Amino acid sequence: MRPSTIRKSSRKDALFEQFLAHVPPQTAETFTDAQVEALKQACSQLNWKKHPVDIRLSVPVPFNRFYLVILAGPERRSRQRLQTEAHRYPVWTTTNTVALAIVFCLLLLSTLGLQKAVLPTLTKLTELKPHATNLPWIDSEAECHNTLRTWEDGKCRDWTNDPNF
Repeated sequence: MRPSTIRKSSRKDALFEQFLAHVPPQTAETFTDAQVEALKQACSQLNWKKHPVDIRLSVPVPFNRFYLVILAGPERRSRQRLQTEAHRYPVWTTTNTVALAIVFCLLLLSTLGLQKAVLPTLTKLTELKPHATNLPWIDSEAECHNTLRTWEDGKCRDWTNDPNF
């Protein structure tokens, strides 16, 4: 089969195109129509489903770049595949342990930083002493005393207001 026929018949499937790009041209020329269709069918089964959580970041660090991918969603893999992948891709490798320790330290430091920034503000709010507030709508000493407030300097003062108000 000629490469132009393979390429023309496979333009619809991007995954098949990627696969075909890795096949040496002299090998691709030997594929029959049935083989091409079988390969396309196999590649179509490999398409990933959309994940509810799909976060892909490129992290620049000095002299290098790293990528971070977080995928989450319902588990669809078979029990046999999970066991196979557990042996093939163990979680607790040295590199993974170091990476998780770094992420944990960053989370801890950011939590402590937020705490240091927010806690003094909250502490200041709780240390405020009650202060008097003038009530301009009460203009007589008798009316001020009837409302259980204090008359000072010709003004009705209320000492029950919350200092955080």
